[in-house]
Amino acid sequence: MNTEKVHPTTTKPTTPTSTTTATASTRTSTPTTTNRPKFPPSKSQQYSATRPIFRPQSTTPSKPRSSPRRQHRSCCCKCILCSALVLLILLVLAGVTAAIFYAVYHPQSPTFIVSSLIISHFNLTSTDLTSNFNLTVSTRNKNQKITFYYNPIRVSIFSGGIDIGDGVFPSFVHKAKNSTTLSAVISSDGGSTIAGGDLATLKSEIDNNNGLELKIEMETKAKFNIGKVKTRKFGIRVSCNGIKAAASNGKLTGSVNTTGAKCKGKWKIKIWSRNLFI
Repeated sequence: MNTEKVHPTTTKPTTPTSTTTATASTRTSTPTTTNRPKFPPSKSQQYSATRPIFRPQSTTPSKPRSSPRRQHRSCCCKCILCSALVLLILLVLAGVTAAIFYAVYHPQSPTFIVSSLIISHFNLTSTDLTSNFNLTVSTRNKNQKITFYYNPIRVSIFSGGIDIGDGVFPSFVHKAKNSTTLSAVISSDGGSTIAGGDLATLKSEIDNNNGLELKIEMETKAKFNIGKVKTRKFGIRVSCNGIKAAASNGKLTGSVNTTGAKCKGKWKIKIWSRNLFI
């Protein structure tokens, strides 16, 4: 009797139920195109060909271009500002230099005093005037380190604004801490032109024995010597007031009282073609 051996198979039997289920699930997951509803195209799809592309703009504002006129105005403002700054620096330096100079040398203007005035001749008519004065002036230099170099000094004597005599003091060197006496003859030879009304006014004052108010003016140029440095020449004007010549018997003669005379000097500085007295 032959017996057959039955070997177990390695292949697994297929399950029709699982296959059927997978097929059904696949069919349900993918719908057919025939059953899908149709919708009209959206506006973005209709105008996508002609609609411009949106490009976001930068939020930072762009700088406006300046016109040539504005640039020119800006350059002018810068030039003016720089000039003002340079001028300010120069003024500050000048002020510092002047302060240092004043602290070191302590400069002082020379003083003038009318020592004596003698009328040796004074003749007044209705048409002419002749006079002769002997004038003595003392000047003192109070500075310790400054020497003055004077040009000839022009001297004039006035009465009521009328020039009644002219003269000149000679040039001289005025050393530091020194006093100098100057003498000159101040005269009028009748050659000067004086209005008839002015002559009548002077004659009336003398005839009434009222005397004459006199004013002495001196004007010259001088330079300074500070150590080994010499400056340029500066103008100086000295005015002496408070002098009165007494009249007696309708005449002006003799010595004039000068105790009340006060002299004041001013330096003349030229700035832009203008003379300033300080």
